[in-house]
Amino acid sequence: MVVKSVFRGLAKASFCPNLGNLWIAAALILATVMVGCSPSVAPAPKVAGHSEEGTMTLTSSGESAPVSTTPSQNDWNWDELGELVNTRELWDISYFSGHKVGYEHTVIEERLRQGRRLIRILQNQVMTLRRFSESLQMTFELESWQTPEGELLAFRGRQHQGITAQEFSGVVAGDSVRLEQTTLGRKEVRTIPWEKGMRGFRAVEESVAEQPLEPGHRWSVRYLMPIFNTVVQTDLEVKQPEPVRLLSGTYELIRVDMRTHAPIGLDLSGTIWVDRSGEVLKSFTDLVNLETYRGSREDALAEPAQIPLDLGFDIRVPVLGKMERPHDTTKVRYRVRSTGEDPARLFTIGLTQRVSRDSEGKLEIVVYSMRPDSFPPEDIALPEEPPTDADLAPSAFVQSDYPAIVKLAESATKGLSQSRDIAVALEKAVFDWITDSNYKVGFATAAEVVDSRQGDCTEHAVLLAALARAKKLPARLAMGLVYNQGAFYYHMWTEIWIADRWYPFDATLGRGGIGAAHLKMGTTSLDGPAALARMLPILQALGRLEIEILEVSYDPHMAPTSR
Repeated sequence: MVVKSVFRGLAKASFCPNLGNLWIAAALILATVMVGCSPSVAPAPKVAGHSEEGTMTLTSSGESAPVSTTPSQNDWNWDELGELVNTRELWDISYFSGHKVGYEHTVIEERLRQGRRLIRILQNQVMTLRRFSESLQMTFELESWQTPEGELLAFRGRQHQGITAQEFSGVVAGDSVRLEQTTLGRKEVRTIPWEKGMRGFRAVEESVAEQPLEPGHRWSVRYLMPIFNTVVQTDLEVKQPEPVRLLSGTYELIRVDMRTHAPIGLDLSGTIWVDRSGEVLKSFTDLVNLETYRGSREDALAEPAQIPLDLGFDIRVPVLGKMERPHDTTKVRYRVRSTGEDPARLFTIGLTQRVSRDSEGKLEIVVYSMRPDSFPPEDIALPEEPPTDADLAPSAFVQSDYPAIVKLAESATKGLSQSRDIAVALEKAVFDWITDSNYKVGFATAAEVVDSRQGDCTEHAVLLAALARAKKLPARLAMGLVYNQGAFYYHMWTEIWIADRWYPFDATLGRGGIGAAHLKMGTTSLDGPAALARMLPILQALGRLEIEILEVSYDPHMAPTSR
């Protein structure tokens, strides 16, 4: 039996579940995983002695409530709502690896605005995750306006995964979208190209409702992905109907496979299940074993059982072999296997990291230590990518001109003139400054960190980058894996440009550089409204990697240390 539609009263394009919540939820999980350092990598905790008419968000009870702050008008009159013609309320429940972790509440309104029929969509997504035994709640709120045909007009919202909320907004104007992002009062503005035919956040659901649901039918749709503010393309293919378990029972639904990709290196796969009328009732991505189900308000708001999955311990990468003193290493040779795509695509090649294949075609990675007073062997030296303007400029995440950051940078480097000495001093300053190394913060900005003095590896990395930029040293964030106690954990650290190359620093260690126990998978300047988009490819590695340690060399002159 095929599930019959239970949603009536609005055009199909305006009531299908929002598939964007699948990628939003994956993004929130990414923010948690990327700060998933092992507790003993970061230092142990060191405890130191829009409230306008028509401006609404959603609460967990489903009732509207004022937004606390108002993003820029950005050439769109957010106060003008027009006449409400029809409305619909939806609830979707999120499951991560089989365990309920959150929900999305959506209100879809059909309105007449200046004589024009438009669709206004309000979304509130809440996720509660566990990392190294500590609970972390993240929220995402979005208001968007579009035409009944799915043409995006304007959007605004906020996400809360750090210490304070980060706000964003955007308006489509001809061949571009003007994006704004605001954090702690700093506004960052950027435009991205926009082509005719590209759609809004509900593009996939709307296109499914428009297509013939015959097995083998294929089509593509381009749209803007929330949070990451980047244009992506999703390719879809209709498969045969199959039995599908929903919250209310098992039904025969039509399977539609999809693959979402973008030039930034994003390549995500997923599946949706729809009924004959094109309503999406379930979605899934094996990226993080994330599922969403259409459900009731009671299902969504019901307290979940204790989440047994821990995004700190359970997402670590298993290792064959071991390193006794990982941060005293000068060279380590690894073999990397993946149950997914070619792992060679996941790791960078550069001055400190060489990626190759052995005679049997197996992937090997050789990592060399690099500190301000030492260099990798000359035979692997490669030209370094020079810093960009974004690596030196303040941004919404890296507020290098924030008064408290400027003050800390100056006090930590008083009397120093050499860039290498300044970088080492700043790394040590961050190590000492963050006195509460907890795992309750999702992704805080540098200004939040310098004020709160709390966080984990991401907070250490972003504050160090801000301090370096405050001292006119280009800096960026590196992301990847770090070895600790028999496993690799997803990690973030800092790279600072000194003379003619990028030097890696890890402020969670404070050792004046790093050994060969860090595997780099990418870098980002964390600039612009699409700052987090560069982190998306990391999702493709979750749960798919296995690493073997083949050869380890230690620095005989470096005394063993617990850090």
